[in-house]
Amino acid sequence: MVRATVSGQFELSLDEDGQRWLDDRPETRQLFIAYMSSQACCSGGVQVCDVRVRIDADSSHRNARGASWIALGVLNGREVMIDSRLVDRMPAQLRFVQRGIGPFRHLDLDLSSEQWADALYPVGR
Repeated sequence: MVRATVSGQFELSLDEDGQRWLDDRPETRQLFIAYMSSQACCSGGVQVCDVRVRIDADSSHRNARGASWIALGVLNGREVMIDSRLVDRMPAQLRFVQRGIGPFRHLDLDLSSEQWADALYPVGR
């Protein structure tokens, strides 16, 4: 796992619901902004990309498919890491929010549709 830092490039923030979500999980030590890309069909014609916030990723997730992690800073006492492939695609202000209902609640990024497009498919923009 490669560890580097991006000093001062990103401003990290957390909304109230996200704060409560993290408070309910005091064992969480790290947050990972992970990037995944895969082919959706056997011919490889459709590429599916996804960006997710994960907590305390195990070593198999940390080292998955060429991912190297860069430290962004600390948010609410937790170290925030980002997949190096996303560093140049993300906006300077990253706001973490809680989304979902019931057992499907999770921590997510609050990005505009254009920011999501830049993160997921930068070549097409």
